[in-house]
Amino acid sequence: RTIHEADKSTWSRSMIKENAAVLIRGSHDADYVDGYQPPFGSHFIEKTRNSAFLSTKLDEELSGLNVEMIVLCGVFIDGCVGLTAADAAQRDFDVTFLTDCIGHTNQDFRKPIFHWLVDDYSMKAIKVAQLS
Repeated sequence: RTIHEADKSTWSRSMIKENAAVLIRGSHDADYVDGYQPPFGSHFIEKTRNSAFLSTKLDEELSGLNVEMIVLCGVFIDGCVGLTAADAAQRDFDVTFLTDCIGHTNQDFRKPIFHWLVDDYSMKAIKVAQLS
């Protein structure tokens, strides 16, 4: 989950350039979406950049648990999900997307980004109904 500090110490270049305060810790903007309940026993990674691997301990935690495959969903394929997937592939994780659980900011980018990640990085793309 992406969280930023109000003092701008964690803000991205575009946030600073546009002076756009988003996902500020403690703000309504950073709250969970109405109706969302984290699954019991969930473990969360707080991040300040699109990739969940950048400046976090996710890689070490997954490696310490001997995780070899990750399944991704969330927002957005043309942001957090896509960049996390690319970074996961660079760290030798097998990646599967739940395509009907991934949003996008630009419909025109959705298909080419999935195509790039699935084809070039040998990732899988399935729908929730295909989970076994």
